Amino acid sequence: MPFIGSIALSSDKNLDEVILSDKSSFFVNIILKSNSSESSSIRIPVSRGSAFITGVYNQTKPVIRSQIAFEDITKDLIVHCNDGSKWVLYAWPPIQWVKTDMHTLNPVNVDNTWSGVIQIAKLPSDSNLDQSKMLYDRFCGSWSEGLTLDTDFRNDGLGCYTFRHKQYNAAKPTLFHLLPHQLNSVIADDGIKHEKLSLYTPSNGSTTVLSSITGEYLFAYPLPQLSLLPGATNLDSNEKEWLRAQINQELSKDWLTDIAKEASIYFSGKLVGRIANTLLIANYTLEDFQLTKIATKLLTECLDLILGDQRPHPLIYDTTIGGVISSAAHVTNDPIADFGSSFYNDIHFHAAYPVYAGAVLLSLDALSHDLKEKILDMINSVNSTETTQRFCAYRAFDWYVGHSWARGYLPSADGKDEESTTEAAHFYYSAALFSDYVGASKQSYTSRLQLSLMQESTKCYRLLDDSNEVMPFHWRGNRVGMCFENKRDHGTWFSPNIECIHGIHMLPLSPLTSFIRSPEFISQEFESHLRSIFPTNTGWDAIILTNWAFSDNQRAVKYAKEWIETAPDSSFDPGLSRSWAWLLAVSNIK
Repeated sequence: MPFIGSIALSSDKNLDEVILSDKSSFFVNIILKSNSSESSSIRIPVSRGSAFITGVYNQTKPVIRSQIAFEDITKDLIVHCNDGSKWVLYAWPPIQWVKTDMHTLNPVNVDNTWSGVIQIAKLPSDSNLDQSKMLYDRFCGSWSEGLTLDTDFRNDGLGCYTFRHKQYNAAKPTLFHLLPHQLNSVIADDGIKHEKLSLYTPSNGSTTVLSSITGEYLFAYPLPQLSLLPGATNLDSNEKEWLRAQINQELSKDWLTDIAKEASIYFSGKLVGRIANTLLIANYTLEDFQLTKIATKLLTECLDLILGDQRPHPLIYDTTIGGVISSAAHVTNDPIADFGSSFYNDIHFHAAYPVYAGAVLLSLDALSHDLKEKILDMINSVNSTETTQRFCAYRAFDWYVGHSWARGYLPSADGKDEESTTEAAHFYYSAALFSDYVGASKQSYTSRLQLSLMQESTKCYRLLDDSNEVMPFHWRGNRVGMCFENKRDHGTWFSPNIECIHGIHMLPLSPLTSFIRSPEFISQEFESHLRSIFPTNTGWDAIILTNWAFSDNQRAVKYAKEWIETAPDSSFDPGLSRSWAWLLAVSNIK
């Protein structure tokens, strides 16, 4: 579906050369030039969250265009489009505009030697038009010539990030659209003011406009305490013997053969994550030296296998973009092989499981130097805290919307997207724990800050409980869905079934589950969508029931524990063992 622009900055010349400069995750300068003229150009500084679209014109006659239609332009320069949108125009030096056809506004008092600035701002459709225009009148003439991100970590357990605008006009504050999840964390210092203007976004509720004298906006979050282990359990001797039998059964499987055959780094990674959970139980819950020794050797061999060169589609370093990717597309000539991971699709999902396994081995001081270096590369490929010669900063994470994106370098009509909230969180959880063990404090603190940010944004936009007032009423009842930049979809890429649509937001189950998925949300989702379809007689059943054990319903916890003990093997996802599901359920018994 092509993009259809309501209103656009343009020129009467053919500015057919496009130059992008000062590129970052938050800002870019777009320069439109004419090949036939060295001087004619439009420069458009684009900044995330900016209230104004600004065009800096140099020796060219400006034109305003629309791909839909202009209905009217008023004396006070409010433009009405036939999609219902309203826009206000500003120009220095001033311009008088006339509608020459339904798609074009032309200036009547300038020629092709004009140099100056034009700004466009959107007016809310559901508020006082005059009041909104008066606000824009106060702040027009100011815009951002750059936007940078800084992070800071304090001794009081707070993590902070700051958006810093490079203001063109320091005499006027910048106007910045904040998303709903940012409002509870923005620090309202002197010089920052909430303004009375809001715009609705395609998929993140309504913005709130703030002004800042300095152009800086600081956000603060408490950093979460993280653990590899579930909450405390008080197991009796019979329960420990039952659990020991399960671990013995787990360790008797031919995992090396299964992983060697599995071409997908994602599916093989899930198996490695399962073995890591087995090792945790053997060492920390059962305190069984012999089982721990066997599980450590097995996990090391399996991790070495999926990170080595002997698997069907080994990981490679991409010198074009700079990152660790699957070689699946290079081998198969299929760009979406292994979920498009050769083009950076889902790379944080895929990296999460080996990173998690590495953290488990590090907790026992059992990870080799070679594997440690490979996993550090995976972490930095996804979430380097700074741009280096090998990796870009925060590849998968969007600090403005407050969560990661799974879409890599593959086109999409609806922009970037992400399917699973919890697999995304699992990467940052694993990266934080791994970084703790290797002394990479900046990565550890950053990943924790990102988790806090994800917790807030997920509650606002992605896992919707009964108290949610951010998303539209008609959407909230879905509870979950895929997020796109341009829409929400109560679905998945792989199945229309309810257990898949909801279950993908549960994987993988871990001590982090209740941090991202609140007990209240879990209870409400189970009653509204899952109780009526259970059992599905698929591997999703154990995921659904173990997830339910994290609810605020103690009867659910006890039921889940007993069900897990006797459910058929076919009820368990390949990445979830009976022993791990059982231990998670037991850890929630109050």
